[in-house]
Amino acid sequence: MNDLTMIWDEVLSMLDIQLNRIQLKNWLQPLIPIAFHEDTFVLDSTSAFIHSMVEKKYQADIEHCLSYICEKPIHVKLINPSMPDYEKHLAGEKQITHKKQDVILPSMTESATKKDNSQDITKKLREKNDLLDQQHRRNGYNTLNPKYTMDSFVRGASNDFAYATAIAVIRAPGKVYNPLFIYGLSGLGKTHLMQAIAHEILQSDPQKKVLYITSENFMNEMIAVIENGTNAEKENFRHKYRSIDVLLIDDIQFIAGKKATMEEVFHTFNDLKEAGKQIVLSADKPPKELKNLEDRLVTRFEGGMTVDIQQPDFETRVAILNHKMKGEAVKLPQYILEFIANNITANIRELEGALLRVLAYYRFKEGSENLSKEEAMAIAREALKIEEYTENKLSSDEIIRRVCEYYNLSLHDMTSKSRQGSIVLPRQVAMYLCRELTNESLVAIGRSFARDHTTIMHAVDKIRARMEKEASIKEDVTSLVTQLTHT
Repeated sequence: MNDLTMIWDEVLSMLDIQLNRIQLKNWLQPLIPIAFHEDTFVLDSTSAFIHSMVEKKYQADIEHCLSYICEKPIHVKLINPSMPDYEKHLAGEKQITHKKQDVILPSMTESATKKDNSQDITKKLREKNDLLDQQHRRNGYNTLNPKYTMDSFVRGASNDFAYATAIAVIRAPGKVYNPLFIYGLSGLGKTHLMQAIAHEILQSDPQKKVLYITSENFMNEMIAVIENGTNAEKENFRHKYRSIDVLLIDDIQFIAGKKATMEEVFHTFNDLKEAGKQIVLSADKPPKELKNLEDRLVTRFEGGMTVDIQQPDFETRVAILNHKMKGEAVKLPQYILEFIANNITANIRELEGALLRVLAYYRFKEGSENLSKEEAMAIAREALKIEEYTENKLSSDEIIRRVCEYYNLSLHDMTSKSRQGSIVLPRQVAMYLCRELTNESLVAIGRSFARDHTTIMHAVDKIRARMEKEASIKEDVTSLVTQLTHT
């Protein structure tokens, strides 16, 4: 429709007077006019998040402006790419529009007839869409995955403290835990938690400038500006990052050894921190263990709160699988989910991949809803390429007995209050193995050692850390695992 972009430009001009620059840039400029037929103006909101915010806060203002311009009541219809059959819906709106006569506005008739509408408006629309594309690439909101919310983040013993610190940051950005440094191995949920923080802060205050970016994208953008940018563009780059209210940089370990990038991060960090702005960082290791990272950055990264996300325990893995099953047409039995959780322990990403494989196998199996347990387990084993499986019959008592034999200790030593190193290490190894090789809860394991669940958690963390640094301990644990699982 020839007048489509002219109408939308007029709306933006009117709202520019009512709203501040940040509101206009973050919520209205990303909208793309798609169609205008009868009394309905269709806007592509480009994301589910922007769709939600516009619908709640700005749709009424847009409709008021459109009604004023067109001199009749106009209703706004919002669509976004996450909607079912989005492409068909989009094509349908455009097809309806092309069948309608062009809308001629009283206030625009004279100016519109002075131009070759078909060529001029098409050019203008193309330029506007190109500009919007560039804005979307620069805008931090389009880097947020709408699925990564606090509601969809499954809590457990492995991530509960990280979750609690994230909630504190959401409630008071820049005032507590600044910076917040989250570390852990790949696939454990660091990115999910970071983006959830961004989503929650934006929902509570849409006017805040929140930017989530990976360190790689930050480096690439900086390099492009340094190599090809004008002085003004370089200054704009610095201003962009130093005027942010909440800056979240993922995988910060990749800037280590990159002198120019570390220099830019250092100054950006200082400016934001002094201004009371929130900084959230993530890495695969704590700051002091990141090689080739400048000492001045290490001290700043450690100046707030450093939290880790560990490998999810059995209960958390099952909870994650149950959460992922919501909305699935195929319903897997609980014992299948527990089977997956028992066999896939490395990280959440592999766990989700295993679930998808099992679901795929089930979908292609006729009558899967009527399978016996043996048949269902056979499908799961085939999907996960696990040739043989026997129910885990190991108990904490059996593990304790075998660890005592291995270290030549008595059963009493395991439950005693002794703090001798020759007893503490085997006791912690036994706690670790109970956690890894049985389905017993932390509380149940704690009872076997006459301890509470927090002591078990501490022991598990301690042994995991020492296994990474001390070959002898890793060798002992590996040997015990082999003995316990093959006899």
